[in-house]
Amino acid sequence: IADAKPGAKVGFIYPSFPAANLQYQVDRFKYWAEKLGLTSVGQEGTPDNSNGPTSKAASALIQKHPEVEAIMAFNDPAAAATAAAARSLNRPDILITGVNGESGVTGLIKSGNVLMTWAYNNFADGEQLATAAIDAALGMTIPKKVTAIGAVINKSNVAGYTPPAS
Repeated sequence: IADAKPGAKVGFIYPSFPAANLQYQVDRFKYWAEKLGLTSVGQEGTPDNSNGPTSKAASALIQKHPEVEAIMAFNDPAAAATAAAARSLNRPDILITGVNGESGVTGLIKSGNVLMTWAYNNFADGEQLATAAIDAALGMTIPKKVTAIGAVINKSNVAGYTPPAS
């Protein structure tokens, strides 16, 4: 987002149910948004990532914060629902991002309705976790945090991207 629209005003779509990992994700997104010169303007919660509730949350965010220029969603289905809400409110200018690299969002990236997704490499992450578990069992010191392995999928590389099997 910072590259596509420097200084953008950003909103967030995240679950309204308690999920420590997703709350950590939104906290990191807000942290890095600020570090990259973006401004956080609001957040709306959704009870799940299905189209209806997520579209309703995205519509509420856009209507409460008409200055919003980008929305970060907690996963790709939420990004797709957010894109639909933005189009229904005649706001195709809003940059939308997702997470997971799912097949349902690749067409939206190709058409320009979603800016990008972060595609985790779950196999490499699993290997990294298994190695850490073995190292810990052997009494070795392991890092407290590691970087998730993956890639940004956007219009420049989506044609060559193959989503992981569901």
